Amino acid sequence: MPSKPSTSRSWSNRLMESACECLPNCTKALALVETGCERDLTLGEKVALKYHGRLCPFCACATGKFEAAKALMKEAGEKRQDGKAS
Repeated sequence: MPSKPSTSRSWSNRLMESACECLPNCTKALALVETGCERDLTLGEKVALKYHGRLCPFCACATGKFEAAKALMKEAGEKRQDGKAS
């Protein structure tokens, strides 16, 4: 009988697969940025957004656009904070 091919993966492959499952895709990341302009993001959303921009090869190519959108989100958050303080 022929033996079954090995399906074991290295720990680094398993780690990257689980990280990719936790991180949003580009569309969801941009939706998170838009959501962040409307309300404060949860800690999990902030972490997902931060690491998406660092790990996504597509966003790494368009970092300027992604960072500009995040700057708008930060500005909106600061305005919300100023409104609460007043």
